[in-house]
Parts: sequence; structure tokens; C-alpha cells
Amino acid sequence: MDRNELPQPRHRSEGILPHRRQPVRWRNDLPFRILSLDGGGIKGIFPAAVLAFLEQEHLHGRSIGDYFDLIAGTSTGGIFALGLGAGLTASELLEMYLEEGHRVFPSKRRGFWGRVKRWVSAPYDRIPLDELLSQRLGDKTLRESKHRLLIPSTEGRNGEVWVFKTPHHPDYKLDGAERMSSVAAATSAAPTYFTPFEQRGYTFLDGGIWANNPTMAALVEALSCFTTRREDIRILSIGCGEKPFRITGGQSRNSGMVHWRTIIEVAMHFQSVTAVNQAGLLIGRDRVTRLDRPEASKPVDLDDWRKAREILPEEARQVASQNSECLLETFLVRPAPPFTPLA
Repeated sequence: MDRNELPQPRHRSEGILPHRRQPVRWRNDLPFRILSLDGGGIKGIFPAAVLAFLEQEHLHGRSIGDYFDLIAGTSTGGIFALGLGAGLTASELLEMYLEEGHRVFPSKRRGFWGRVKRWVSAPYDRIPLDELLSQRLGDKTLRESKHRLLIPSTEGRNGEVWVFKTPHHPDYKLDGAERMSSVAAATSAAPTYFTPFEQRGYTFLDGGIWANNPTMAALVEALSCFTTRREDIRILSIGCGEKPFRITGGQSRNSGMVHWRTIIEVAMHFQSVTAVNQAGLLIGRDRVTRLDRPEASKPVDLDDWRKAREILPEEARQVASQNSECLLETFLVRPAPPFTPLA
């Protein structure tokens, strides 16, 4: 049966509340701590290595997820967030990226013909990614998560943004039974690299299409779900190495795909900058800690496993070491209260 002949699935937005959600009372004398993880393919090695360094050097190997009240992640950041929710440590997730990344992004697909193929079809088979997600996340559901999670995706049949959430509010009754491995597949289905992820009549695409940096989505979640005050929120936002936009001579004089083929990357860069800036306007820029690769770093493509494995762990170690005092004082004072599902 042709996809156009399938019954139209229900709109996610049909259940939207017409009034403001009743916030849950927040009881904690520490700031509400948010961890936000960008998308970026295999460059997810960078945030994984930053957090693994903190675990090994300052937390005696304890999972860093235990120190946050809400973890948001898009695409590869979503996979990482779900891994923390499933009880894995950042160190275990880093090992997965370093040792298994070649299964998802085999280097033989990165040659000339691989680049040509990207113009007409997905260059990578999504089966190895789905298998890896199932192996590491098992049958765990969002209701079984150890931490509150927010995972952006995009739904194509109805043309909607889609945010998977653990049941950390009594109104959140839709996603608790979702398998973490399926949510990970839905948030990371980058259409220029993999085929979309199909489930129950829905067609999911990468959450990076609209929220590659989920910082602002996470902040809105905290403010709408809990009674925590804006001045009591702290955000640690970690990127995967953005490419700063500088217009070229050809772009300033011409239009068209030849000169603007990287416009998607430009849009994702400015979405990330905007998310951090808006969050800073709402709670104060001093309450938002943004970590990313140094601007002068060697470029790494999001499917270049070999180069990412070679370069990113050491860069991450240096960034984590340089910022460790601030991170310890702001985020790693003591573990967050355990998460209990509310729906």
C-alpha cells in the first residue's frame, strides 16, 4: 500500500492544553539543574568525553546524570540523554561511540560516490544504528528512566514538531510506554544520512531540523512544569563543534544550491546561538554555561568516525579541565533527588 493511502495518524497537537499547565511544586534547596546536549552525529564524542572526564576525575565514576534535574538531548545528544536515563554512565556511552561508531558510519561510505549518493538517497543503512540502540538501551521505556528526559524529534506525516518526554508531570500520559531505543531512533533520523524512522503510522525525522540545540526547549519545560523560579535555574549546554558562519564571496554575489549547499548547517548554527541567547535573556547569561569545541579546531564531519575518534577526546579533556572548577561549583555539588514518574 502506498504511504499516501495509509490512514492519517492522529495529530500530536490534538491533546494540547488550552490553558497554562498547573506546575508541580519543586522542593529542593539547590538550583534546578539542566543538562542540554546538541545534535552532531559522531561528533557526539565531544560532549560524551567532556562528561566522562568529569565522572572519572571528580565523581569517582558515578553517572553524571545523577546530578541533573532534567536532561535534554537532540539526535546524537538524544541518544546520549537516553543512555543516561537507562542507567549508563557517560564513560560507558563514550566507549560506545569510540568502539562502535564505525558500525553506524562505515568509512567506505565516505568516498566520492558516497557523497554523490547523498544527493539522491540515504548514504547509510539505518539497521546498524537501530541494532546498536536496541543492544544498549534494551527494552527500557521512558517511564523506567532514572532521570527526567526531553527528546525533540520531527513528525513528517502531519508536519509537526514532536517532543518525547518522561512522565515527569501528571499531564504527561503519552510517552511513558515508549521504548527508549525507538525514541533514540526517532530523534536521530537525519534525512540526509538515514531513512526516516517509521512507527505506528508516524514518520519521524531528526529533531535537529528545529531544535539541534534543545537548551531553550528544556528551559521552557522547567518553567512550565515546576514551580522553580527563573533565577534558580542553571543550564549546562554542550555542543558538538559548530561551524561559525562567514559569508563567502561567491555567496555574497550568487544564489542557488551550488553556493548555498551548506545552508542547513548555517540554520542549525544560528538556531543554537539563538537558543543560548534566549535562555540567557530569561534567566541571566551567567546562569547558562555553554561548552563547545574551540573555534579554531580542525573541522570534523558528523559522519567521520576516524577523525572524530582521533581529535575530539583530547579536545574535550582540555575543555572539561579548563572549566572543571565552575562545573563542580555549579552543577556537581550533590546528586539531584531521584526521579519518580508522575503519570
